[in-house]
Amino acid sequence: GSFLLSSQKEDSGVSVTGAAGAANKKGHEAKKGGSGNDTDTETVPSCDDDDNDDSFDENDTKRLGGRGYIARSCFYRFRPYLLISMGVGLVAIAVIAATIGASRNWFASSSSSSTNPLHDVTYVSDIVLTSRPTAHPTRSPTFSPTSTPTANPTDLPTPMPTTGPTDTPTKAPSPSPTHPPTAAPVTSSPTVPPFELNPNSVLEYDPATGLYVAPGLSVRSIGKTGQSIPFTSRRAREFDSGTCTMHAQPDGAATFQDPIANDDGGFHYCSNSEDKDVGGVYCVVFDEDCEVRDYVKRFGGTDTDGCGVRPGGLSTAWNCNGGKTPWGTWVSCEEKDWEDMGYCWQVDPYGRRDPQRIERIGTGKWEAMATDDRYSVPVFYFTEDHKRGALRKFTPSWQSVPAGWDTLHPSPTALSYYAGTTGNGVGTLEFLVFQNEGTSGTFYWSTDIDEGRRSQAQNYPNLEGVAFAEVDGRPILFFVSKELERLFILYLEKGTWESRSTNAADAGGGIYKAQPDTIMFLGSKWLFHNEDGGSNPGVY
Repeated sequence: GSFLLSSQKEDSGVSVTGAAGAANKKGHEAKKGGSGNDTDTETVPSCDDDDNDDSFDENDTKRLGGRGYIARSCFYRFRPYLLISMGVGLVAIAVIAATIGASRNWFASSSSSSTNPLHDVTYVSDIVLTSRPTAHPTRSPTFSPTSTPTANPTDLPTPMPTTGPTDTPTKAPSPSPTHPPTAAPVTSSPTVPPFELNPNSVLEYDPATGLYVAPGLSVRSIGKTGQSIPFTSRRAREFDSGTCTMHAQPDGAATFQDPIANDDGGFHYCSNSEDKDVGGVYCVVFDEDCEVRDYVKRFGGTDTDGCGVRPGGLSTAWNCNGGKTPWGTWVSCEEKDWEDMGYCWQVDPYGRRDPQRIERIGTGKWEAMATDDRYSVPVFYFTEDHKRGALRKFTPSWQSVPAGWDTLHPSPTALSYYAGTTGNGVGTLEFLVFQNEGTSGTFYWSTDIDEGRRSQAQNYPNLEGVAFAEVDGRPILFFVSKELERLFILYLEKGTWESRSTNAADAGGGIYKAQPDTIMFLGSKWLFHNEDGGSNPGVY
């Protein structure tokens, strides 16, 4: 009455054997060895007895060679018994099938990966064994977020706390006592006297540099043109810049901080060289204590200037001012002669990419750049230091998101397709136009460069610095005309403008009497001016 169902993996797949299979196997073994003669011919018995005694007895069995089995069904003689046996067999098969189905559902996890429910499960009587052990838990991250924790009770008890050692040792207690309590927050560096901008303050002379500085400020010299820059940082790779001497005609500059390149908490200070023959961009690397760590060339120069080969093999000259992008690169602008107008270049302060020319804004006698970065796609403003120049506004296309290096460099294919147009494939280039003269009025942006040049010649010739700021929630663009010595203020949302003199004599006193150059907006309300020319130029 026992039934054995087994499964085993073979080259041809899964074989399942039951009672009938076992009988066939046993019969095969009897055929080969029951008579002791492997070459005997099989004789199929008849359902009738040959001795006519109305019974299938021992005499008939002997005639069959003593093999003791029947190889053919005797349907007619044993029909009633066969029908009963078949009925009982069908009932047994149904019960067995139901049992297997229930067992399959109960152990579904063991065979869910196979199309054959018996492929990975072995049934032996009432014992079920999986063919491979349960996988160990993994610490690898999943590609989907962890499901929200549930407040329902778990099926398993909470694991017992362990007293085993941790992977890392416990930090030893500090032998130093804690600081005594203070009523004020502790700063990371000594407090310095507050710096107050006061037009009536008396400047203090610094004998080490020969400069006059406002109270609350300190100043020191880090290098001079044509001389090696001393490396004062304990992290410096060598004593000084050696044959790579400080560049000539330093002009526009900015500071940059990268978490990888400036892993010590320092920063890069990158400065243009406005040399008319061999310009470029050079960077002084400072550590966290503002001590000089290195000095490197990032654009231009020559291959024999002692600072290494030219990055990308590119040459440049007359690099005046420029501007800083929101993603941490420097735009260096060439202020070449009108007959040989220059380009603006994007430069990586860390030398990870070669400098690249900004083709979309065209050529000009460039001065400076400012960025309105309130939105995902920033807007750029460029000034020209020429009477017939034009203040340009470049709005990259929406395809520039996320903003980065390529925002300023549409592909050559796009440039060719949109040449001479303002198509949104590469962005829109526009030019500032004043609608009236005087000290205030309205303005608009035109796509006609000639209209922009006429407006600059009449109202704001020879532009220098430009800066963007959001003051009291109002987006404002500042720029200065060195020829008129005036500061212009554009209220971008209102479409209005106003101007005022930068000459301190016009304002009723002071010593700012030369031309305005670079401007920079810092803090919430201060616009800093660099004065160019005169006997004592300064920063105001």
